[in-house]
Amino acid sequence: MACEAATFGSPVILGGVVQSVEANLVTGYNNSVYMFRWSQPNVEVVNASFCNVTVQYTHPGENDRIFVETWLPLPDKWNGMLQALGGGGWTAGRFYLTYQGMAGAMYDGYATVTTDAGVPSGNPLDWGLVSDGNTNVYALQTFGSMALGEELIASYYGHGPTYSYWNGCSQGGRQGLMIAQRFPDAYDGIIAAAPAIYFDRLAQSSGWPAFYMQQTKQYPYPCELNELTALAVTKCDALDGVEDGVIADTDACRAVFNPFAYVGSPVNCSDSESITSISHAAAAVANATWSGPWTSRGEFLYAGLSIGHPLDTSSQITCANGNCTYPTEGATQLVDLLFVSRNESTIKADYSWQEYDAVWRSFGQQYASLIRTDDADLRAFRDVGGKLMTFHGLTDVDDDATDVDEEHQANVKRPRGKVASPPGEGGAASSAKRARDDHDILADDLSDCLAGVVVCFDPGMPADTILLLQRYVAACGGDWVESPAELERATVACTDRTSRDELPWAFRTFGVVVRPEWIAAAWNSKRMADPDAFE
Repeated sequence: MACEAATFGSPVILGGVVQSVEANLVTGYNNSVYMFRWSQPNVEVVNASFCNVTVQYTHPGENDRIFVETWLPLPDKWNGMLQALGGGGWTAGRFYLTYQGMAGAMYDGYATVTTDAGVPSGNPLDWGLVSDGNTNVYALQTFGSMALGEELIASYYGHGPTYSYWNGCSQGGRQGLMIAQRFPDAYDGIIAAAPAIYFDRLAQSSGWPAFYMQQTKQYPYPCELNELTALAVTKCDALDGVEDGVIADTDACRAVFNPFAYVGSPVNCSDSESITSISHAAAAVANATWSGPWTSRGEFLYAGLSIGHPLDTSSQITCANGNCTYPTEGATQLVDLLFVSRNESTIKADYSWQEYDAVWRSFGQQYASLIRTDDADLRAFRDVGGKLMTFHGLTDVDDDATDVDEEHQANVKRPRGKVASPPGEGGAASSAKRARDDHDILADDLSDCLAGVVVCFDPGMPADTILLLQRYVAACGGDWVESPAELERATVACTDRTSRDELPWAFRTFGVVVRPEWIAAAWNSKRMADPDAFE
């Protein structure tokens, strides 16, 4: 058939009204597809020809405008199949990364398609609000889920595709899971790479390292963070049985690598001639980044980034000639503006930890059902013969692979509890996974042991450690001693710091001091019957 609008008529879209159909024959198309192709090799597209069909439609009453762009290889080049491409970040599709994937798909003979889902740009500030106080919920819904038809292909080739596939990464991976969960008969196969399963949480957690640094006033140099990453790789490279310069067993690494053990270690820092060793601030920021965000009450919110990813990238600190630029945490501002307060006049330059909590909770409450893809029940997709492939890189700078692993295990309703270690002294226990697994034990023991406990104030204790310890002590009825003189009025004398090594892991980590007889009881209690498990 000819590559002209008349060939495609007016496609039928359930609930939609087609506003225009454009068809153009593209010739002499060249593209070096060297990246952003999630599941096939790099290719060099040279002098290709295809029919580019763009359909614009709207949903009556919603005042939206959705574009679907389809590239159709010439009939003698078509392999009889369809490959749809997903988006990335806040973009549903139809942008540079998508076009790279479409070029590669077309090189392999696929008809290929993408859509912007009615979202005009990758910047949600352009479309997130329809007016002050009103979130563009319909745009968020079309961004969150979509299914694409095959009518254009049938009009051009005379029949539909033999098989249809979805291919996407990150946002595109999340879209792929959404399709499998909610539109199980739309595609025969789905590649959902590095899916942003909990997109509502990811949207705000992306700013966690910057928020943590703002709250604790700790700003390490990038060279310190890079050195910690290098030390972690050296320590953990062989844990998977192969020395190849990467950390493959991140959980095992979190169990053995303590960033605080390297405070004071030498570092070659081109960022500043005055920096010669790793600071406590660097260890604290690394620990917080790997642990993931927690609430002002110490409750776990979301998985941190895996050990081995570039910490300097996530910290967003840049230095030149000894002068550094520190990041401003903008993720909370963005989420608050578009989806929570929806009022620019109420947006703050800096959010308190309690305000951070409130934005996080409200965004999930209101919009998780539109954009979250944590339903592990894929029986409907399986029963129609669908196949799904997913994978996730362990050095992803935006999203951790934990969600993919838990989705695979069908354990998406994971417990959310207090972090197993406060920022500053957590060591190996700062692992987000460990924080979840140990929550029930530690939460009970801490609430028991802190009654009547004295926490000795150390003037050299990092501000972030003090902050979290104070919360636990206050919540559990313990005494917070802010000066050595006050120790005389305390009910329990402080033990020597070195003797703390003899305490169970939980007590050492939180820096608490307890009665000797209570320690003996704790070691014999059912909840802590295996102290070695906490080492």
